[in-house]
Formats: sequence, structure tokens, C-alpha cells
Amino acid sequence: MCFKAPKPDPRIAQEQERQDKLAQEAKAEEAAKAKVEQAKQLEREKAEQEVVRAKEAATRQEAAEAVVEAPKSAATAKEQKVAKMGATNTLGRASRRSGSRSRRSLITGVSGGIGYFDRFAQ
Repeated sequence: MCFKAPKPDPRIAQEQERQDKLAQEAKAEEAAKAKVEQAKQLEREKAEQEVVRAKEAATRQEAAEAVVEAPKSAATAKEQKVAKMGATNTLGRASRRSGSRSRRSLITGVSGGIGYFDRFAQ
């Protein structure tokens, strides 16, 4: 018993071809939409980066324009102290402390006295 294979229906083949074309068109349309969306996303990212760069530049500019105070040195602190206390107070204090308050000895040499030697002075 040999059976003949049935012939395919031409309407079914046409319908399959039509569906394949529709599927390909839909894929192409989706790809085009994806490219457009990707381009828009890149534009948004570039705009955001430009805003960030502008903010950083403004921050750097503000930092450069800011007045930087010099660190106070000991001399500056002393000048301020003198100005605050007055010149008369500092003069009186300096005169009281003049002279040595430590032990001194007279060094003698072969030809006589050389002078005073202060081993506690610095």
C-alpha cells in the first residue's frame, strides 16, 4: 500500500510568506526605533556631562578667586601682641630682664682675664 503525499495548499504557503514579511518589517522597525532611542540617550548623556563640566569649572573659578589668608607667623603674632598691649609695657618688661641671671665666671688666661664665660646662657 502506497499512499501518495498530499499536495500542499497554495493558500497556506502564501499566508506563511505574508507573515514572514510582516515579521521582518516589524524587526526592522524595532531596530530603527532602537537606533533613534540610542542616539537620543547619547545626546542626553552629552548634555549632562557638559552641565557637570560647567559646574566643575565654576567651582574651580570660585576657588581660584577666593582670598587665601596667609598663615600667621610668630612675628605677626608678636606685632599684634605689642599693638594690643602698647609699646610702654614691652619696654618696661625688656629693661627688667636685661642682664644675666645665671652664674658667670671670669676666665683667666696667661696674659690676664679673657672675659666672662656664661655656661648657663644659651
